[in-house]
Amino acid sequence: MLFELKVFPNFDNTFYYHNKPDNTWTFYRSKFNRFKSPWGVGRHTYQIPAKTRDTIYVHVNVNAPNVVSKRFEAQFILQSQAELNSQKSGRFTAWAVGMVVLLLFFFNNLYIYFSFKDKATGYYLVVQLAAMAYLTSYCLYFERIQPYTFAWLLKNRLHTYTIDKLAMHVAILIIFGGTINLCRLYLNTKVTLPGYERVLKYSLRTYIIFVVGSITLTLLFFNIDGGVILVDNALCLLLMLLLLFTSIKAYRVRAPNARVFLLANCLPLLLMVSIPLYHLFVDINGIDSYWLPVIASGAQALSFSVALVSRTKAIRDTLIETETESRQLALSLEEIAHINNMNEKEIEPAKTNITTQTHQNLLLNQQLESHRRELAASTLFMVQKNELLDQLKTQIKELKGASQYHVNRNVNDMIDMLNNNDQLRTGWDKFKVHFEQVHPSFFEDLKQQHPTLTKKETRLYAYLKMQLSNKEIAILMGIDQASVRRVKTRLLKKVNAAEGE
Repeated sequence: MLFELKVFPNFDNTFYYHNKPDNTWTFYRSKFNRFKSPWGVGRHTYQIPAKTRDTIYVHVNVNAPNVVSKRFEAQFILQSQAELNSQKSGRFTAWAVGMVVLLLFFFNNLYIYFSFKDKATGYYLVVQLAAMAYLTSYCLYFERIQPYTFAWLLKNRLHTYTIDKLAMHVAILIIFGGTINLCRLYLNTKVTLPGYERVLKYSLRTYIIFVVGSITLTLLFFNIDGGVILVDNALCLLLMLLLLFTSIKAYRVRAPNARVFLLANCLPLLLMVSIPLYHLFVDINGIDSYWLPVIASGAQALSFSVALVSRTKAIRDTLIETETESRQLALSLEEIAHINNMNEKEIEPAKTNITTQTHQNLLLNQQLESHRRELAASTLFMVQKNELLDQLKTQIKELKGASQYHVNRNVNDMIDMLNNNDQLRTGWDKFKVHFEQVHPSFFEDLKQQHPTLTKKETRLYAYLKMQLSNKEIAILMGIDQASVRRVKTRLLKKVNAAEGE
């Protein structure tokens, strides 16, 4: 019957046993090598016939490096090979089942991720990859890929820090990082639970600092993994409880999708909590609890996959609703564009009319400006002519005292010029023509409104309409400025009185 004997301290042991067929003593040496897996260090397999006794001598070498204490106690553990094979078979079965389940959920959600590019689904995929690494390291399969080991002999046991332990710590860190970020995104804690958002963020940072610090100290200085494993499991337990309380709080405040997330969290979190509790109170190494992480990882993958399906359905419904709104908006825009085109067609004749009217107004303005220039020129001409007449009158007055010769020579011509009423009347008629071109029907309207006005008052009213000064009016009418003011006052009183009636 095959047995395996484990002896501690286990850094460098030599087993001496009696080979009965040859009737000789044989020895087997088991020494630690950091470039080989430490799994078989301090172990010896041998066969003992049933119902017999045998004697084995073990030489334990305690002159190993990094011995913390010289005090030690020898420890011997004897197990049957059948029991060990059963443990190995159960470990492989648990690992294979867990890997198949995780891979199925991983590839299913990988398709969902590339379909919707949802960040929460991305964190879920990262968690599943880390869970695969955790199961592989938990079942001690990374040592077969890279057996390099850090070792310290502490009292009666060779303590090792293998690639499996390193991968396990890193995998757990990634699992918690991905799960916490998935929770924050799924529940939108930044908006719905800002207080819990800060607690989740800083708790994760604290755990990252703890794990990275313990790994760094172990790799560079001394193996503290055995001393901090209780703290590590306690922190993991606290993070799981924090996730559970956050889910419950989100459900109580009626956050979107909180109910689905809470239901998805309950079973896997309870199973995940059982792992650190098992390590804390049952078996610190947990070498016989391979099914616990498998069941917890599978439940976590299943429940969160269901939660993500619900989230994906909500996202898809939102996208469909948005697409429907976009189509309606596009139809509305097309309808508006069609209406605008119809309006453009209806407005086009109006635009043409406006353009024509604008052109006509421009021509009218040009004509009006021309008439204004002509009126101004006519007014100026009349002012100059009356000034000339005033000068002639003055000269006539001066000629009265001159010699008879000069008087007789010029007086007749001057008198003819002053008495030429047709020429003066022609100047006023020309002024009226230009004035009515600028102010159509002015004189007719004025006569209808004020029929009692004299011709002189009508002329004065026209000059006032042109805003001429008293001096200019005095010249045109052949009177002084004081007379202009008096005539203007009488005219305004007469007009106001007529309007008051």
